[in-house]
Parts: sequence; structure tokens; C-alpha cells
Amino acid sequence: MGTQWATTYAAQIAEHMTQALMVTDPEFRVLHGNKRVAELLQVSDVAELVGTRLTSQADSGAIIVSPGFQHEVSGEALDGHYHLTSPFGKEVEVQLTFVATEAPQEGFLVWLNAARSMEAIDNEVFQSEKLAAMDNIVAGVAHELNNPMTAILGYSELLLQSEQNPRRKQRIALITEEADRCAKIIANMLSFTRSFGNKVEMANLGLLLDEVISLRAYQMRVDGIELDVQVDRNIPMSAVQPSAMRRLFLNIVHNAHQALQSVGDSNRHFDVALTYSDERIHIRMSDSGCGIPEDVRYKIFDPFFSTRPLGEGMGLGLSVAYGIVHEHKGKIWMEPRDGGGTTILMEFPINQPT
Repeated sequence: MGTQWATTYAAQIAEHMTQALMVTDPEFRVLHGNKRVAELLQVSDVAELVGTRLTSQADSGAIIVSPGFQHEVSGEALDGHYHLTSPFGKEVEVQLTFVATEAPQEGFLVWLNAARSMEAIDNEVFQSEKLAAMDNIVAGVAHELNNPMTAILGYSELLLQSEQNPRRKQRIALITEEADRCAKIIANMLSFTRSFGNKVEMANLGLLLDEVISLRAYQMRVDGIELDVQVDRNIPMSAVQPSAMRRLFLNIVHNAHQALQSVGDSNRHFDVALTYSDERIHIRMSDSGCGIPEDVRYKIFDPFFSTRPLGEGMGLGLSVAYGIVHEHKGKIWMEPRDGGGTTILMEFPINQPT
């Protein structure tokens, strides 16, 4: 019964695994693979890889593995971290695990796990440390400023109500307006810190994204921006901080809006897509704006970094976004858009309440 069960369901089980798995013959030629292999090596169908061979030798029709994955003396396949190059030019860092199969079909099961380089891990740790340091600094400064600013704003409003002289009233109104502006800046600084706090609720990210897009859609259309919004609202609810997620989406939309205003009216496009697959929510927000120079892309999530002229932004938008995404156990990264512009990609798991 066990053998029959395995024979009947093995292919289905392999196809729905979250890990990439391929089967090779003793010479490491690919016999089968699941859809994860196709995704990892970016081919439309794993059948395109069938017959290709895993080898450390230069071969245009093979999957090149470097460094060498076979023991120099015994020829045994060695598990480890390798750089793969597909026959179609896709390069990827992976962790390979080889399991020898038994007769009648001798060969190997090869597990492929996408691996992050140590440099990427170090960068993420460094980024987290910078954010933690900025969290403490910003929280301290914002709280110290908040108390006197509240007093200034309160007393200026009282003076405004009691003053009768039109000229003095105009001056007091200016003080009130500027104090209110300072209070909003302080609120934004506090929202950058974890100490600001947010209530965790079960929410639909598709609906939250829709709310933010709806809020900015009118002004974007007035500015000649063509919107293409494809949001799947039929996704599972997730335990999130709704106000933080709205702030996350609003920051990215705001950045895109500003970038698009720097290009010609005929080339203003903003595309938003939210999909659900593999128990994860995938969000793509892409603008055809001025883009981000390659030499500063590694800094875009740094606090107070901005590509805009001095005085036109605090440079907190994407660093706030980075903090919110990681607080929700997600990932965020940037890619250049084909034809010019910027694409921000995010990925979130379905979080359960704790």
C-alpha cells in the first residue's frame, strides 16, 4: 500500500512543495523538476531544462555550477552553497542538497534553496542597526520638542480667539499656522519610531491599499498621471497594524507622485498590482518617473536620504516603509523599471494574531 501511495501521489507532492526539487540521472542530467525550479531559474516551463546537465565545466547547453560540486577523487556530489548559471543566462545563488536515489531508477534528488549572500545578510543587519539607532534618536528629539510645541500652539490659539486688532491677529494666525506645521513634522518623526505604537488588527491589505490609492487618485489624474490599478481584494485577512500599512502605502505613492511630476506629461504612468500566491501577498508599485541613479540605490532605505533637492523632503519616506515592512515580517526592495522609472516590490506573509 505504501509503495502504491508513493507512486500515485509523489508527483503531486513534489509539484506543490515550497522548495525547488529536481531529479537527475547518475550523470546529473535533469529528468524532472517541479515548478519551483522553473521559477528559480526563470524558465516558462521546467521541460525546457529536461536533458540539461549539472556540470562545473563550461558548456553553453548546461546548468553551470561553480565552484565544482563533485569531490575531486571520489566524484561524490557535495552539498553546499553554489552559483548556478542556467543555459538561458539566469544566474542565482543556491544551497544544493544531493540525495542519492535507489534502483531501479538510480540518480539524484537535488534540492535547490535560493541563498542570500553573506554581503546581503550583513547589509540587512547593518540597516537594522541604523534604524534602531535612529529610532532612539528620533523618539527622544520628537518627545522633547512635542511638549513646548503643544504649549506654543495652545496659547497661540487662545490669543487668536481673544485678539481684536486685525494686524496683530494676522501675526498670531501666522504663529499658529507655523506651530501647527511643526507639530505635524514632530508627529511624522514619532511615526517613524516603534514607540509611536499601532494596534494590531485583522485586516485585508488589498482594501487598505485601495483606500490609499483612492485618496491620491484624483490629484494624480489632475497631474496627468495614468493609473493602472490591479488589486486582488479576495485575499486572506492578516494580522497587521492598519494605520502603519496605510502610512507605508501612502509614502510610496507620494514618492512616485513626486517623481512623475519631473517627467513629461506624455510619460506619466503609475502601476499598482497586489496578488496572492504561495501563501504570501505580493505588491508591486511602479512609476515611470525620473528613476534613482544606480550609484545611490543602496541608500534609498537609509533615514534622511533623499534624491530630491535640499528642503523638498526629509528623506524619511522609504526608511519608514522599510521599518513597517520588516515589523510585519515582510520584504521590500527596489528594481529599476524598464524604460525608466522605479519599481518598489513588497512581499508579506499572512500573519496570524498572537
